[in-house]
Amino acid sequence: MNQYIDIGVNFTNKSLMQDIDGVLQRASTSGVKQMVVTGTTLEESEAAITLCAHYPKQLVCTAGVHPHHASEWSNNSAEDLKSLASKPCVRAIGETGLDFNRNYSPQNIQIDVFHQQLSIACDLYKPLFTHQRNKKKNF
Repeated sequence: MNQYIDIGVNFTNKSLMQDIDGVLQRASTSGVKQMVVTGTTLEESEAAITLCAHYPKQLVCTAGVHPHHASEWSNNSAEDLKSLASKPCVRAIGETGLDFNRNYSPQNIQIDVFHQQLSIACDLYKPLFTHQRNKKKNF
């Protein structure tokens, strides 16, 4: 049987949290041996890290702030993200990027937060898990 890795699991979503054991069992039966839980806010990144501690053989995660949530970024966010991303189960920074289609956060804030997360990824030698929709040509 082939073995797979699911790279974008939203286990911090309440609908999935109700049956994590079942989801993990069904995934394993289908050949999915590891899953990457997506961090889209600092709080969800922390929840993803907690889940990884409970299921260390099956779960790893990302830590980051999705462009929809960029306006939630504060003066402490960069240091908080660095701290979260330093955990061994965190394999990438993200989900980060730009979403100029829906603009839930202003574009200039999305760009600034994206740049800050790029810097954190470089500092920690971590890859990015990115989201991009309708970005400007030059930012």
